[in-house]
Amino acid sequence: MGSPEQEPELVVDPSELNPTFLSYQLNEVTEVLEGLHYSKHFNPLSSEAEARELLEEGGFSIARDLTLPTTAGKVEFLALHEPIIERITNRNEALFPGLSTFEHRYPTAHGATDGILRLMAGWVGKGEMTRLGIIKGDYHDYVSQAESVGLTKDRIDMAPSLSEAGEPLDGRVWFVSNPSAIDGNWHDQEEWDQFVEAGHKIVLDTAYADLTTKTPDQSVDVSADNIIGLLSTISKPHGLVHQRYPGVVYTREDLKILSNATPYKQVDRLLIALELLEHFQPHQIAQIQKPRQLEICAAIGKVAQGEIIPSDVTLMATAKEQLDPSFDYLRRSNGSYRMRLSTLFYRQDQLRQS
Repeated sequence: MGSPEQEPELVVDPSELNPTFLSYQLNEVTEVLEGLHYSKHFNPLSSEAEARELLEEGGFSIARDLTLPTTAGKVEFLALHEPIIERITNRNEALFPGLSTFEHRYPTAHGATDGILRLMAGWVGKGEMTRLGIIKGDYHDYVSQAESVGLTKDRIDMAPSLSEAGEPLDGRVWFVSNPSAIDGNWHDQEEWDQFVEAGHKIVLDTAYADLTTKTPDQSVDVSADNIIGLLSTISKPHGLVHQRYPGVVYTREDLKILSNATPYKQVDRLLIALELLEHFQPHQIAQIQKPRQLEICAAIGKVAQGEIIPSDVTLMATAKEQLDPSFDYLRRSNGSYRMRLSTLFYRQDQLRQS
């Protein structure tokens, strides 16, 4: 008997470790999407039974028990986002206890970026946000969106870490990703708790949460009143970046720039978002990806000639020790390296299909 055929070895090109966006679509996600279609939309005369039938014909398992708001026996299209977002909130409460304490919930046009812009524009316009606080190296769009709504560079504060954020300032709002876009790891729990307890006004960006295999031991409770906003999206964990899938923005108080846009929501995309979120439980996608992340990190280490540390976010990795010079462009000011692995996941797919 011949020996079993070995899988081709992944050869790493260091130049592919900083793609322009972080997104990888699992085959399991593709299969779910291929089973859904929304070719015929609800109309003002659709009864609840007719709307549910349309969803069932489109392959939506949520059709069985999704609450459909009605008025005079007809589906109330303008309120349809409310039960969908309620289900999304209930599902994500396991990731972020206290999520249900946010009274105001809005669908965004696409992902978290639209939410970032609208939150800033709304608060700056009302004079409630006069400064932006960010952790150095966090998501670049926080700064670019702040500048687009008129916050000049002298009103953008960068701290090296949460523990170095200083005292709260009137009018300053911190936008912080957790898990962090800086290195793909959850912020240290004690440091995060102290940051919240200090009373800073915070918007929490949770875009990477479903790309982790677990939450911190004490979990990231978001019920504190000074966490004034939260951003949620399916784009990154499900590999749908740049495909215009909506996110959800949570706030403590109504913000007209968000509520006025709600009637123009993309119902079909919201339904697909809910279907995906309920098909894959919290952390399930990351658990599928984790063995591959470890294989990729081992392959990088051979070329880099150093230890590659898998991040909590399965599409990222870091390194602390000196690596081969071809990795220098990935080096940060503190001497560590940040790597984005999504391109190498696709390279793995190519090898397995060849």
